Amino acid sequence: PSGTEIILTGHLPHGQVIEKWRSIRPWALVNVSATEGLPVSMMEAMSLGIPVIGTRVGGVAEIVSPGMNGFLLSANPDPDEIVSTLNTVAELPDSAFDALADGAWQTWNDRFRADKNYGRFVDHMLESGRA
Repeated sequence: PSGTEIILTGHLPHGQVIEKWRSIRPWALVNVSATEGLPVSMMEAMSLGIPVIGTRVGGVAEIVSPGMNGFLLSANPDPDEIVSTLNTVAELPDSAFDALADGAWQTWNDRFRADKNYGRFVDHMLESGRA
């Protein structure tokens, strides 16, 4: 649509990625990879309250809960599916988009926040007698 801007920056160090996202405040991270593990880029985006659109491959479905923190595409989406999903996000009422962004941040805070997970891991190791 008019006024839409796409920026392809190429490789950036991690700190610059986070600063760039904070400064431009994107309304979604879109990842259409054909293969994935558990994408750190999605965790990073969610830490800033950025909803995620990703393909249903690898561990993406472990991160993205459709309608709660983003949307899942099929494993091999065609351009129409991608555009339709982008339009869905773009047409959300402000309150629904804000809930999606809050859900993204909450997902990161509850499941992927390193400072919490390190403590949980240590506690688990101690409880299991492996530490």
